[in-house]
Amino acid sequence: MIKIGFMDKSRAQELMPELFELLYANMNEIDPAGEDHDSFKEEWLTELIPAVMKPARRIVLIEDEEKLIGYFQYSCSSEGGPAMNLLCKMLGHSWDHCKCVRCGEIRDEDHEWFGCRCINCGKTRDEGHIWNYTGGNTKLCVRKCSRCGSVESRPHHMVDVPGKCFQECAVCGYKSTPRHSWNGCTCTVCGEKRDEQHDWVRNGCTERCSICGKTRTDESLHEWVLDGCIERCS
Repeated sequence: MIKIGFMDKSRAQELMPELFELLYANMNEIDPAGEDHDSFKEEWLTELIPAVMKPARRIVLIEDEEKLIGYFQYSCSSEGGPAMNLLCKMLGHSWDHCKCVRCGEIRDEDHEWFGCRCINCGKTRDEGHIWNYTGGNTKLCVRKCSRCGSVESRPHHMVDVPGKCFQECAVCGYKSTPRHSWNGCTCTVCGEKRDEQHDWVRNGCTERCSICGKTRTDESLHEWVLDGCIERCS
């Protein structure tokens, strides 16, 4: 029966002779004219053993009922990699809910939902959003989810504003273009004024708008009277 599993590094010294013999046998097949057994073993003991013992390096052993028949090694990383993918093919995935902690593969089940977003793999769903309205344009409200970053646009919900000539969206606050009801120079609804269509009423040498109260002076309206050597407006 073949057994595949991680090497217990507390057994490293016990397993090193077998690991070395496997490595040497493989190297001898690849390069028969290579270094001799003793010199290669010395290099293994002085340089490769410390590398194997690094915390980030994992050794996978392949054993039968009698002896060690093979092994491979890889360095752990958050990105996975070919060695991790191979390990998952041999041992099966190591699932943490929806994500394999070895190779990073995602499955569409057993998500850890926090509202609209899976905190394990980042997948989103169309529920559980926390919407913040960021404004709008002439036709649509714009909102963004503070959890997953999704953006949506929806039609405004426009309502009348008492004493104002525009409508306002009850959701995002967008204001429509005002539509005033003008009585000459003044809007009868909101009281806004414009500098046109005044109703000027003369009062001596000045004129006053009977609607908004604005005044103006026109030199042509003066009535000059000679007072000695000086002309004064009567």
